[in-house]
Amino acid sequence: MDLFQQLKASYQEVALTMAELEFYNPALQVEVVEGSALEGSCLAVLITPWCMNLILIPDEKAEYALAQVGSKKIVSLPSGSYEFLYAGSEALGAYGSCSLFSPMLEFADQEAAVLTAEEVLKAVLDNENCGKTDLQLAKETQKREQEERAEKKSVVNSKTKEGLSRRKFMTAAFADQP
Repeated sequence: MDLFQQLKASYQEVALTMAELEFYNPALQVEVVEGSALEGSCLAVLITPWCMNLILIPDEKAEYALAQVGSKKIVSLPSGSYEFLYAGSEALGAYGSCSLFSPMLEFADQEAAVLTAEEVLKAVLDNENCGKTDLQLAKETQKREQEERAEKKSVVNSKTKEGLSRRKFMTAAFADQP
């Protein structure tokens, strides 16, 4: 049994205990939509009746294969950086999970969920979709605002250093204009 089949089997067992919860979508079933192999790991989308997650299963040699369950790690994919929460099982070992949808009540059927998962995989593996996180955008805005304030302060300081004569002050420097 490969890793994706083991992941599916593991979540099918969990699904039995989740079926009575109000956020469980009975129109869906557990399925793994396989993506591609990345350096040191395999990428897939896990569909369950309660959530859809991007899954990263590291090979044994990967640095994060030994990640502590519950820890978070930022992983760079072609479309940007994603935060994965590490989980683990005896069968799979450690793997990363990045939430995409939860709950899954908006999905009418399994076909819609699978099509969405396939599109997600295409999107995260396409560097044309690279976007900045809210935190990155906020930092850029903050930096730009600081630079603008520093520039304004510099202009004010340079005018002050030039010095204003009483005449320039009183005429608002119109006297120097031809």
